[in-house]
Amino acid sequence: MSGLVSFVIPADFVSSRVTLTHEELVCGYRKGWLTPMAVAELVEGSSLALSGLPAEDELSCLLPSEIAERVTAAVEAEDVDCQDPEPNKVWAYLALARLHERRDTVSGFFQVIEMIWSDHEYPQEMSGFIYYMPPPPGGEYGEPAMLGRLEAYLFEQAQHYRTRGGPQPERDRPPLDR
Repeated sequence: MSGLVSFVIPADFVSSRVTLTHEELVCGYRKGWLTPMAVAELVEGSSLALSGLPAEDELSCLLPSEIAERVTAAVEAEDVDCQDPEPNKVWAYLALARLHERRDTVSGFFQVIEMIWSDHEYPQEMSGFIYYMPPPPGGEYGEPAMLGRLEAYLFEQAQHYRTRGGPQPERDRPPLDR
């Protein structure tokens, strides 16, 4: 990731949409999508584990700075290749879902989407909601159409991550006629 876009995704947002794999958790922290506290929250009460991370009851007794040190050390000790695009795909989805949720408060909404697209090495499945890319065959131009394609993408990704396991909330299907 080139780092054009940087914002933190809260643990409750992540856990309400996906059940992360070990590799996704590690890469999410290394790429800056998660804070140390978010990592601790996601590990707590889940099947995720990081060697060297204290047990839940010990974590609750630590200061935030101590949690940050322990999480950083535990994540850095993991042998995970975060240059591999596979564990980073979930972060493209989560970043776009978070951005979409807050779209009314984000200046340059479609420019931020373009930066996320760039940071994730230009995935083809995201090109339909990038300004300068042509719409898919038969697709319309313009922001309403791009927003519709973004919502369809988010729905498809939510379905994908929902079917790979873990409890996920039901979401209404967005309109696909844009």
